[in-house]
Amino acid sequence: MTRMVQLNMGPKRLVRLTVSVLITLIHPSHYLVELNKSHGDSSLYRQLCAKLLEDYGGLTATKSLTSEQNIDV
Repeated sequence: MTRMVQLNMGPKRLVRLTVSVLITLIHPSHYLVELNKSHGDSSLYRQLCAKLLEDYGGLTATKSLTSEQNIDV
């Protein structure tokens, strides 16, 4: 199962961040989630990633985000 969604974050008339999300079911209790910023503010994208990791992430995901934070996405 693969699902693709697009999120628009920000005021209704001014989209500050557009993110595509690809969700793939690997096992009934494991999902692979890929985020791709296609438009907008990189700091908002990093805030979104940090919030998702805080709510759902684990140690591996935290290390991955930390190592990529210096890259402008």
